[in-house]
Amino acid sequence: MIIKIILIPLMLFSYSLRCLPLRWLGKLGHGLGTLLRCVGFRTRIVENNLKLALGREKSAEELSKLQKQIYTHIGTLFLEIARNFTLTRQDYIDELQVSDEDLAKIDKIKAEGRGMLVISAHTGNWEIFPASMAARDYSVAIVAKKMSNPVSQNLIEQRRVTAGFSVIYTGNTLQKIAESMAGGCFVGCMVDQHLPGPRGLRVNFFGTPAASIRGLANLARDTKCRVVPMSVYRQENGVHRLIVMDELQYIEAKELPEGSPERLLREEWLNTQKYQECLESMIRQNLPQWLWIHRRWKASRSPLNLATAHREQNI
Repeated sequence: MIIKIILIPLMLFSYSLRCLPLRWLGKLGHGLGTLLRCVGFRTRIVENNLKLALGREKSAEELSKLQKQIYTHIGTLFLEIARNFTLTRQDYIDELQVSDEDLAKIDKIKAEGRGMLVISAHTGNWEIFPASMAARDYSVAIVAKKMSNPVSQNLIEQRRVTAGFSVIYTGNTLQKIAESMAGGCFVGCMVDQHLPGPRGLRVNFFGTPAASIRGLANLARDTKCRVVPMSVYRQENGVHRLIVMDELQYIEAKELPEGSPERLLREEWLNTQKYQECLESMIRQNLPQWLWIHRRWKASRSPLNLATAHREQNI
């Protein structure tokens, strides 16, 4: 009953946003973003993140300008998320531009009948990506954590089901990913958030150590799956563009004995570091459109010894 009560005004709001030209949505997003920045919505987190990631290469004036752009993106993103609820499958296709070259890369993997591990980041309106690919008749799943609020969880789950892609919820995650890929599914995994405790591996991100998801490198080694970084970002006309990077080859630590525990740890660290370097490259293509409001650098920031970092056990 609570969901139905919330859903009616949400759908009306969503439909009203859908009726607006995308450029107007951006203007409204700018206003909302300015308001969020003025009331201090996560401004301290954004400022600290910018200093950690870019403080060594950008001036205070440049960081201040970037922060304003970030809040324009956040405001627009909030409106886009609400708007997503009433988009049709054709809307999802029309609002994600994919080049013929990138589609050819994806179709080649699809034709092999193999799954693919897509590593990505929270850039642009990231949920338009799986919805658009599902609308194009690709088998798509994303890895996600269930929300603590059951009402929010039910609302977002309904939208994802309607969009046509499936969700792999965390918990025995690697096995679920492997099973989905074995059936030819493309599985998207956001690897740009802090992972605490044994689930995280400390690697460099924008030059500062950050706890990053571990296990995906081992999954790639064991399943021989394709690992392809992809991201989306919003263009000036409001339409998003998909960027498909080159497939990542598994990095081997051939200097260590094959099958040894240390070699496995070393390869896990090397490949996890490579994944984060790819994410950084994605984000740098459009800095304002990453989710800077997330506390990414919560792990120890003590410098890593790149030769022995794989031996760390505690994050």
